[in-house]
Amino acid sequence: ANPKFVGNVLTIQGNVYRKQGTPSQAIQVFEKAKEYFSQNKNSKEYHYLLWAIGTCYASLEDKEKAKIYLDLACSTIEGVEFWRINVLSHLTLAELHTVVGEYTKAESVYKKVAEMAGSDENSYYGRRVMRGQTLLAIKKGEFERANELIDRLVIVAVRENNQGELMRLRLLKAEVLLRTGEVAQHEEARTMLQEALAYFQERGVRRHQAVCLELLARLDSRSGYPADALKKVQDMLDIAKDGSMERLFVRAELALLVLQRKFGQAAAPEKTESILRLVNRLGLESERVILARFNMPYSDWTSTLLGLEPNSQRYVNEFFEDFHFIQDQSIDLEIDRNSHYVREKHLGEIPFHNKFTLMKILTLLAETPGKEYSKEQLANEIWEQEYNPLRHDNNIYININRLRKLIEPNPRESRYVMNGARGYYFNPAMKVNISSKISDVAPRIQNPNRSNEDTQP
Repeated sequence: ANPKFVGNVLTIQGNVYRKQGTPSQAIQVFEKAKEYFSQNKNSKEYHYLLWAIGTCYASLEDKEKAKIYLDLACSTIEGVEFWRINVLSHLTLAELHTVVGEYTKAESVYKKVAEMAGSDENSYYGRRVMRGQTLLAIKKGEFERANELIDRLVIVAVRENNQGELMRLRLLKAEVLLRTGEVAQHEEARTMLQEALAYFQERGVRRHQAVCLELLARLDSRSGYPADALKKVQDMLDIAKDGSMERLFVRAELALLVLQRKFGQAAAPEKTESILRLVNRLGLESERVILARFNMPYSDWTSTLLGLEPNSQRYVNEFFEDFHFIQDQSIDLEIDRNSHYVREKHLGEIPFHNKFTLMKILTLLAETPGKEYSKEQLANEIWEQEYNPLRHDNNIYININRLRKLIEPNPRESRYVMNGARGYYFNPAMKVNISSKISDVAPRIQNPNRSNEDTQP
């Protein structure tokens, strides 16, 4: 058979695997195809395969191998196809830098691509640059910038009736809503992700399926549905394992460990050791700190967290914001409503003097762990008033946030007061004692860093 014909057929087959999100299989086929073009290493077909293999390694988040192939794919040979391969190689590198947390390198490469191909959203490469910059902005916590880019890209995708692009943008928009929105925005994100998941399942795009499942699991966990979150994480784990997506696999394993604790399933030492070996091999600093939470005292762990650079700290905080960690301890929170003292496992005694509203909210929630109180119920129970959105919504939000700042060891990681689908509830996995008399032994010292303000509508 004609070698070029066979090579082209294998290239098509490899692209099917690549687009379906099975990069390991794609690499095997692309390597076979490369043999048929190896006699002319200056051909566009050979350079295309170098880019394709590099892209697959980037999907596997194998930074070293991806960079080797993508650098080889770039050339000084003149011609439109070689220019196109150069641009695609730089785009893949920029996306890889973003995924592995090398944000400065990603920005530098995107700047170079913009110089090579422009940044007009009406061009294919301009849109790729903008989509990559959107993910970069999300990872850096620049959500206003991300929203602006998403809105511009959605307009173009709608105009061109590009369904695939719209679904990819939904993943980005859902992540923004997860990080910045309240319950209503989280439900909007859930709808977006469910539609995107169905789309990518129908087309067999497994990597995007895994990302959808991870975001949906985070939403489920934040909304108080750990069993639903656990099922999605297990599905994500299966996809990551089948596709040899090691970083996704690690993220799924860590989420699984945290969620299983909620159901009384302790992490086996051999399991955590196995994950740690993979984390060390991949050089995942943030994930190493997350895993350390399972076998390190909280005070020591926070010191380790502070040793990370700011973006990595935010990633760890967001992980525990979404997948709440339940510690092994006897009594987590003791409440003495008579003296207005609260004792928290890590913070010690917390004076609630003159914070009558906060004490009422805490006691109401803690008396019935797991029972969700809607805004209407809170207005009636706490302020003995009929619910009025204009009067109560902002006030409830402010008081819940102030309560969390008082009792949560890490204000970014809610352990006690949880967001429900329509309101708030006390985490039933935490052990609370409301009958103890803390006032008999508690020191009468007001923490100067904690506000005395109490908000009444």
